[in-house]
Amino acid sequence: MSCITTTPRIFTIGYPFCGSGIGASGSDAAIAQVLGASATFRNLGGIDFDAEACADFEMLTGARALCADVTKLTPHALRAFWGPRSPDVLKGSAPCKAGSGLLPLEVANTPAYQAMNELMVVFSELFFEAYPDPETWPALAVWENVPSLLSAKRAARAVDRMLKTWTSRGYLFDVRVHDLGKEGGLPQKRRRLAIIFRNPKRCPVPVELPPEKPLRSVGDALGPLPWPDDPRAGPMHRSPRLSWANLVRLALIGIDWKDGRVPKWDWRDLPPRGQVVPWLRARGLWSVDVDASAVAKLEELLVGAPSQKRNEVHRRQPVQPWGEASPTVTGPGGAGLCGVQDARLGDIAMRTDNPGRHVSKYAVQPWTEASRTVTGAQQVGSGGPCAADPRILEAIAEKRAGRPGFMQVGLWDAPSATVTARTEATAGQSMGAVADPRLLEGLAEGRTGDNAARWKGRPGYRQVVPFDDASPTISARTTATSGQGPGSVADDRLLEHLGLGCECRNGFYGVLPWDRPSGTVTGSLQVDCGTAAVADPRGLPPERPVISLELALHLLAIGWEVPKGCLAPAILAPDGTWHRPLTTLELARLQTLPMTLNGRPLVLAGRSDRRWREHIGNGIPRDAAEAWGRQLLESLLRSSLGEGWRLCGNGQWVAPELHEGYAA
Repeated sequence: MSCITTTPRIFTIGYPFCGSGIGASGSDAAIAQVLGASATFRNLGGIDFDAEACADFEMLTGARALCADVTKLTPHALRAFWGPRSPDVLKGSAPCKAGSGLLPLEVANTPAYQAMNELMVVFSELFFEAYPDPETWPALAVWENVPSLLSAKRAARAVDRMLKTWTSRGYLFDVRVHDLGKEGGLPQKRRRLAIIFRNPKRCPVPVELPPEKPLRSVGDALGPLPWPDDPRAGPMHRSPRLSWANLVRLALIGIDWKDGRVPKWDWRDLPPRGQVVPWLRARGLWSVDVDASAVAKLEELLVGAPSQKRNEVHRRQPVQPWGEASPTVTGPGGAGLCGVQDARLGDIAMRTDNPGRHVSKYAVQPWTEASRTVTGAQQVGSGGPCAADPRILEAIAEKRAGRPGFMQVGLWDAPSATVTARTEATAGQSMGAVADPRLLEGLAEGRTGDNAARWKGRPGYRQVVPFDDASPTISARTTATSGQGPGSVADDRLLEHLGLGCECRNGFYGVLPWDRPSGTVTGSLQVDCGTAAVADPRGLPPERPVISLELALHLLAIGWEVPKGCLAPAILAPDGTWHRPLTTLELARLQTLPMTLNGRPLVLAGRSDRRWREHIGNGIPRDAAEAWGRQLLESLLRSSLGEGWRLCGNGQWVAPELHEGYAA
């Protein structure tokens, strides 16, 4: 007769290092059933020193989070947070920065990063101080991290100390590298290190590894999302703002050139340094015959044409015609109406039927007409004491009223007049200015073709040396604008200098095929340090210019960049897809986080994309956490029902792999 219970058994779970808290929700949702009995977890809370990570943990799990540095946490504070009884299961992920292969070894061995490796040991010792009673020690403890943590040159000593801390208290353990992607059916491959400690008194039934599932494709996870930069998806769905050189890089990656070579979809498909142009020409991608109108049209699509409609919308300080209606009246700082063409001004000035007007106010008498009556008033506002005198130009230009030589300009090839004591451009009786024809020479611009023979500069001045010629003698003062040697070179390596060549490690500038799973989502994933782009085949994005790779290369060659505030155009790669960078929300989807939460687009704590990506990469994917949670619950439930062994249906026992006796 089977044991049937209507109330599920509750096992508590605590998170000493909650990271971003992403994996916690999956463990909470796990449910195990054995012989009619069921069990689930109750989350006691997570601990992290990062306030934003704690906020993410609380938002995604609904449980509490304690923001604290475990090196300063006291046993009393830990008991106050989790309660007098310890959790049945501990699930933690200590900082992995020092153990990550992305960090240079010399940096990983600095004291600051080595202290991060010791945190799992520090917390374990703190935990046993807070809960000294062996009868209440956890039944299971799982520590997750990067596989390179086992490296002898990175964190192997800290791992050994961790093992001794738990085995000295009677725990059995298993150390193995596994793939969370296959265990959770994720759209990514995620190899991780798992250290499982099992208390044989409280949990005599071993833990079985989760069964493997088929990996999902990137398109399966990202397909339901709208196009990047769609405001309905929230701020985490913004396209990363990359340089134009990086966007062109991505478009060149993963192309099937029909030469029998299998595309690699990463930086190894980029042209080698020094061979950029030949590499592109061999594939028909380089052309100098790009229509200049295509560039102008693209600029028009991005920033808008200077049309009448655009001027009306974006005009500043506008003046409204008198006979038209006013636009919307805006508040301070707006671009609304601020002036009017008042047609009544001419009526007032030209009106002759006003008997009360003053005809002699501010009157100016023409030079060629007779004067009005001379009155006693001498103010310019009364009578007509002003005249329109036309002789000012005569006095200045024709020197009728000036002195000989006043404001004279001497000719360059004629002798000077007598030098007097006061010779200035605007005073004196001698010339104070000269017609100097050496303007271009003085500005170091050279001469035009007609006057090249009259060049008075020094040989080599402002010279440009061909890239494949020998240089003249190097002088003591060789710069681009002075000296007697060449200060410039005609460098034909333009595309290489713009970054199309690449000498990177595997995975840098990687592009994900739409129908394959991704690599591991890391905490610092950008296009220049991982596979952070995807070949999107879903047609053309709405309201976004789409250009050919040939035009993109031409824009790169002329130094073009995306105008500030505009979305970059989509570059159509030769394989017919758009190789674009992944958005932060898309990385969250690869970690199986929801697109929306409480009816709104998913937005993690803070406002920084860098911090969001760090928390996403640090977390355990939700679906993988749920798969592990079911296996842990089943062992706990079987043990509570009195079983002492377990029949493995899939044959994946937690058995020793790395060292004999490492079996939980």
